[in-house]
Amino acid sequence: MTSCVFFLLFLLVVFPSIAAINPTGIKLRISDRALDALRDAGLKYLGQLVNKSLPDFVAPCGCEMCKVKGLTLTSLTVDPAQVVLGLQEKSGIQLEITNLHFTGEFQQDISVYFLKEITDTGKVTFEGKALSLIIGVKLNRNQQGRLNVELANCEITAEFKAKGSGRIVGPVWDFLGFLGHDFSNTKLCPALQMTVLPIINNMLADHTMMLHKVLNISFLNYIIPDINVDLSLSEDISVTSCSLDVPLTGLVWQGDSMDILSVTRGADLVFGESKMMAYVGISEFFFNSAAMLLYRLGPFRLNVPQGPIEVKFIDTPVVSIGKSGLCINVNVTAQSLTESSQPPVIANCQLYLKIEFKENRLALAFKDTKCKLQPETMKGNVVKPLVNFFFNCKTKGFLKNWFDEGVAVPLPGGLHFTHGKIHYQNGFMVVGGNLDFTFGG
Repeated sequence: MTSCVFFLLFLLVVFPSIAAINPTGIKLRISDRALDALRDAGLKYLGQLVNKSLPDFVAPCGCEMCKVKGLTLTSLTVDPAQVVLGLQEKSGIQLEITNLHFTGEFQQDISVYFLKEITDTGKVTFEGKALSLIIGVKLNRNQQGRLNVELANCEITAEFKAKGSGRIVGPVWDFLGFLGHDFSNTKLCPALQMTVLPIINNMLADHTMMLHKVLNISFLNYIIPDINVDLSLSEDISVTSCSLDVPLTGLVWQGDSMDILSVTRGADLVFGESKMMAYVGISEFFFNSAAMLLYRLGPFRLNVPQGPIEVKFIDTPVVSIGKSGLCINVNVTAQSLTESSQPPVIANCQLYLKIEFKENRLALAFKDTKCKLQPETMKGNVVKPLVNFFFNCKTKGFLKNWFDEGVAVPLPGGLHFTHGKIHYQNGFMVVGGNLDFTFGG
């Protein structure tokens, strides 16, 4: 029943413990214009729950607790026009459903005491008709930077029937049949609070907030394993009546840990509109953490026609974003390995790039590269073509290996980002687009 609400949570899960002062490298905005597409995706996900068993749980049975096993929806019918998904300001998501019909079954263990304890296991079948509900889900960020949900409000009315089989389970449910209407109208919300929400929060706690990638730099014959992108929540989720903003840390790093304070932060991400269904903002912090990773990889050895050379970063490359695109400022030394007695040539280079939108992915497009040598000597002029070769070909090759397939926009399967438009601001860039619902299978 509540899966339309909880499906939207998967938008927030595509995201280690981070302090509240963390910068935001990536921010996702879902506007109210996307709610119909998300509703359709949620209904599709809801339909996929039919004939699938939920995890076992314990539920109250009078004064005792009973174990419920294999809870399964066997059918579910609802008119999409009678499903409304909305945003609750400073809270989260609200779902309204009218006239939903469902059937299901589960196994139940019930223990009674008659001289001694007797435990019976029986099958229970149930049916709900004319179910109407209003459920509000509040979205929180916990201390570990993970998403956590709670019921903000809950109203459920339905015609509910159930029948059990077994020596004890059958008579118990025959008796409870008289109380079915009261159960559906007064007990389902507490049941959701006690059973469904813990299941959802456990799923969120178990879900990784890391994107992992192995980088294969073909021209160096070098594979870099365990590159991570931290997608934990960097601060609280912000909800207004027309948009939901999800801030993510967006730190690129390798190994056990990385000093987040050593990365240049840049400007805070700000969305200036909500005219399209969804927006993805990427700040300089994301790109500069990737540049820090590149710097920490150490020198590159290149084989060129003039002989092998070693190119070494003097300091961490700095990425800046302006209204014309991205600029990477790089300081390197280039040392000939066949003439090691010669001093290295120092070069300062600027790489100018833009981002292209391809289907659900963002890809790099190079515009220009400019290099200055220090000092401008005859020897430097001889080495200059090698330096330009490195930046015009090899650095592009490095970045192409990272972005060869593009960086996926963080959306669940079945939702596609279309009509993407990229806007550059000082310190960050924003990709705005619509959502197309084409769930397969």
